[in-house]
Amino acid sequence: MPYKKNDDGTYALDEYGNFQKTVYCGWCYTTGHNARSCPERYPEGTPAQRRNREKEEAKAAAKASGVKTPRKCSYCEERGHIRRVCPQLTTDKARLVDEVVQYRTETSKWVKERGIGPGALIAHVDEEWDYTQNKYVKHNLYQVVQSFDFGHMDPHFHYYIALRDDYDWHKVQPMRMVRVSGTPAEMGRDHRAPMLTKDGEVESVLHECMQALGQGTEKEGREVICPGKVNVPDDYLDRASIEESIEGYFKTLKTRRHYNVMQRLDVIDKSEE
Repeated sequence: MPYKKNDDGTYALDEYGNFQKTVYCGWCYTTGHNARSCPERYPEGTPAQRRNREKEEAKAAAKASGVKTPRKCSYCEERGHIRRVCPQLTTDKARLVDEVVQYRTETSKWVKERGIGPGALIAHVDEEWDYTQNKYVKHNLYQVVQSFDFGHMDPHFHYYIALRDDYDWHKVQPMRMVRVSGTPAEMGRDHRAPMLTKDGEVESVLHECMQALGQGTEKEGREVICPGKVNVPDDYLDRASIEESIEGYFKTLKTRRHYNVMQRLDVIDKSEE
């Protein structure tokens, strides 16, 4: 017995008088399907159904003729080769390795010159509300670096491997600092932060490369008053180690369209032409 449409179009009565959940089509205004699969809207099948039917017909025709369909690469999506020998993947790996080498070279140089490591005393001018003066007042705020993590700071770690997601500004925050000034309630508070810049200058961990990749740094005029102990990992600048890391990054079976960092590098290349 066919369901009778309820007032809201989402539930219907069965033959026993019980409400049963169903779907409501916004195209033909009947129940049992939605607009994406409406037979009145798509009398020859939905676009996905037609594509699948065409693929099956092509496979059947190729099988009948004895001609094998070239395999499709799961990375670049071109036919004629597989992911393991994909020339585009080889090029992308080499490109990203070069970017990471530059990134790590500048990172190690930057933190060594400024002494950004555990124990470093950081100062910057901040504004807070003063209830006695009834206005915002500038004052010096001091923080001590508790830890500095070099792991997962590379450019590609800022980007998701997904089609709909692009990047996460707060994904990589290598410094953990604790406040050593302020009110009793503020003293001892800790938080994680991006790399530091000085007096709003365009000065970042990766310089041109990092700026081009769209990775932000904190621009609050922070300055290192007393340097800390910088411990750069022994293999941080080792190219073989970097190549191994990039090899692991591309181990997923996602297509090139999923690797947002490569899309960003493509944009940079075009802008430099």
